[in-house]
Amino acid sequence: MNKFVTLIFFILLLYISLVFGQIETTVYWDSPRGQSTEKLLGMNIRNGLDLAVAEDKYYQDGIFYISPQLIRLHAGEISRDSKHYGQGWINTEEKKWDAMKIEKVLVSFDPGFLEKMLINIDRWPSWMDADKDDKLDENRYDDYATWCADLVRIVNMEQDWNIPYWTPFNECEDNVLNGASELALIYNKCAAAMKKADPSIKVGGGEFKNGWNNDLLDTFIKDTKEHLDFFTYHHNITGDINTLVADIFNEASSIAGLGSSIKSKLDNYGLENIPLWISEYNVILSPEYDPQNEFHSSSKGAVFNALVLKYLAERGKVDGCTLLNDGDFNYGVMDETFELRPTAHLMRLKNMYLVGTPVKTSSQNLNLISLFAVQATGHRSILLINLSDMPQTVNLNFWGWQPEEITYDLYSITGQIYDSTRIYTDNNFGQNMNIDAYSLLLMNFKTQTGITVEKKEEELPDFFELSPPFPNPFNQTTIIQFSVNESQPVKVLLYNARGQLIREIFQGWAEGKLKYTASIDGSDLASGQYQLYLLGVDYSTSRSLTLIK
Repeated sequence: MNKFVTLIFFILLLYISLVFGQIETTVYWDSPRGQSTEKLLGMNIRNGLDLAVAEDKYYQDGIFYISPQLIRLHAGEISRDSKHYGQGWINTEEKKWDAMKIEKVLVSFDPGFLEKMLINIDRWPSWMDADKDDKLDENRYDDYATWCADLVRIVNMEQDWNIPYWTPFNECEDNVLNGASELALIYNKCAAAMKKADPSIKVGGGEFKNGWNNDLLDTFIKDTKEHLDFFTYHHNITGDINTLVADIFNEASSIAGLGSSIKSKLDNYGLENIPLWISEYNVILSPEYDPQNEFHSSSKGAVFNALVLKYLAERGKVDGCTLLNDGDFNYGVMDETFELRPTAHLMRLKNMYLVGTPVKTSSQNLNLISLFAVQATGHRSILLINLSDMPQTVNLNFWGWQPEEITYDLYSITGQIYDSTRIYTDNNFGQNMNIDAYSLLLMNFKTQTGITVEKKEEELPDFFELSPPFPNPFNQTTIIQFSVNESQPVKVLLYNARGQLIREIFQGWAEGKLKYTASIDGSDLASGQYQLYLLGVDYSTSRSLTLIK
């Protein structure tokens, strides 16, 4: 009888929605799936390798606002002369890296970004290709490995930047003499030399432009598995004058599909624990299709990237991805004057609210409305995505959890407009919600955190503070305390010695000058070194801790 009543209820909902044009959606908070990591929706920095751009205040403000959690420094000009190319990092006359320019570029970035950076050495300098066939000469393999190691030494040892991630070439599968096995040989030489220069770094590859070439990937992974700390590849979606916007949105799922396929390859070769990153992705449209670049300068681009985030996170196979590029007319997350585009606001919202555990969602019409929902310590968030060119009316239903109050944070991205309404109260919660055409609507609900909040009589420090864990070293549990100077969204994250996120201790809104106390349970963790991070809007700090069992 209960099943019959339930069936009648859903039939009635369907009938009402068809009659009144409403789309029924549901979030199943008790059905987790995948993982939404910090490194999803990161950024490629190309123009910022040019010193004039890196030092530009508007550019710096834009990068700081977005605060990407995975940053790939990459430009095709990096291996060209620094006097003639803005992004060039080489003193060609003396056949060495331009250390002075490199230092000036890196010092322009906020110090908190350095630990999130990957430097891609695009390819070999011109003098290592004597016959000009666009291939590294066979007798220069060791020289190129030394060349890559020299940059590591300059950046991390002499200049002390401690950039953690490195890749020694970019889209070079067609630029070697004997295919994937030869590319693997070059990679292994480079990785060994670079780690000799700085044993603390992680070296990865192969930065492939063609992630569908199974033979290429199989050979490269098999031959480099002993030297591979993470795997990278590219996946760009293209469109011409006949491409529909709906077709572009549909391609977002293919990005997650290819990622799952490559993850299976890594697993098959015993590399289950190394990160998998899409180090370049975006929508590349022909000028005939989009002469004014309306797709990326409007919320259509943000809708596409929201779908990429949803599919990657819900599958949980890809650990990170970086958008191409930082700022340009074509498809940068900022335009050529460093004005923020809608995707930039999505990236910021993702870092604030959409890192955690995704849960199952459903929509009566996925061609019109899609949902992405995440639960994390201290909050639960829902991103409603309108894929259509018409406004839609949505009814939002929850299973497995209900908000204790009808007050929540609300953000929207529509056209070129970004709007935020903090502490929004909805007396008709979740019903008859109007979602604009090609737009995003994010709702964030605060939840119980398990964090103790204490207001002391004495004045707390007027700055970011993460107190030393006590005890440290610890056997099973340790206590941490933190406070912030001004009210803001913060995260407290625990990483292992490999730089992998192990646990989210806290994510949510922290009031200024209150002391927060939390306990870390290490009963399910392995003995070893861990790093605890307190991340806010303007500052970050960290503490080391040791678990001994």
